[in-house]
Amino acid sequence: MSELRPVRHVFGRVVREFYGEPEKKGSHVLEGSAKLYEEGFPVRFLRNLHVEHRPAEVHLHEDDVFFCMEGSVRFVLGGRLVDPWTKDGLTFLANSIEGGKEVVLYEGDWLHIPAGQAHQHFTPDLCHLMVVKVALPEGKVRLEYLEGIEVKT
Repeated sequence: MSELRPVRHVFGRVVREFYGEPEKKGSHVLEGSAKLYEEGFPVRFLRNLHVEHRPAEVHLHEDDVFFCMEGSVRFVLGGRLVDPWTKDGLTFLANSIEGGKEVVLYEGDWLHIPAGQAHQHFTPDLCHLMVVKVALPEGKVRLEYLEGIEVKT
């Protein structure tokens, strides 16, 4: 069993790291949050700076809940991944989405993306995001997304 950690201490420590790391162009998972995620804490913190392209994705086994902590971020939601590929059979990636709709989050906004929904995000400037990963009950996946698509492995 993992060590019990009050959420306020975890968030406070990881969020403070945002301001200590150098700003780099692209989308980066904060190192401290990546370590916690590997230990089973279902939250990751992302720093996005001038993200013009990021792979689109679909998770069959987990929901994503995004919180915009600072800045703004544009999402493309729904539709279909174009020429998707996968490494694990649970998360599918692509360079783009066909038929999605745009949604913009601003500081303080939340966005729930259910398992099986295509999504992709872009940021013109600096944006800090918190992503909560919500696993589906054990053994459950949303396979309906796979109907009628050919996937590269």
